[in-house]
Amino acid sequence: MNVPIGVQIVAALIGLTLFASEFYKRRKLKESLDWPTVGGTIVQSDVQKTMNRDHDGGYESSYTARVIYRYMVDGKSYDGDRIAFGQLSYSRRDRAAAELAPYPLNAQVAVYFNPHKPTDSVLVRSAKGSALIICIGAAALGFVILTLIR
Repeated sequence: MNVPIGVQIVAALIGLTLFASEFYKRRKLKESLDWPTVGGTIVQSDVQKTMNRDHDGGYESSYTARVIYRYMVDGKSYDGDRIAFGQLSYSRRDRAAAELAPYPLNAQVAVYFNPHKPTDSVLVRSAKGSALIICIGAAALGFVILTLIR
């Protein structure tokens, strides 16, 4: 079976990109376990709808939980917009709304922030949307493609 080199390269790049993304999220998560906490206030909380083109040329909706919170470090005010490391998109609005449920407008929240870069903050020290299985699958697909062409 002859697989075009372009397909091989694309499969390898997808696998590498997913792996790099997962590695970055896991590194940030590990770093954040030592970050201090300050109180913050939710200043915006809504579901953002995005229209994406599907493979048939039509459109499909995806929904993301969007939150902005304000917090202070050393007398300076900062705004953050990250709930957790990695952002999930949902095909249903109610799932994004469920992710927002703990963060209604004006709610008081704990904000974890990087003491060396206070603009780097998060509300939940976890990595959402783990791509580990996707990475393994992409790597396996790349391996299969490479062995088929030899």
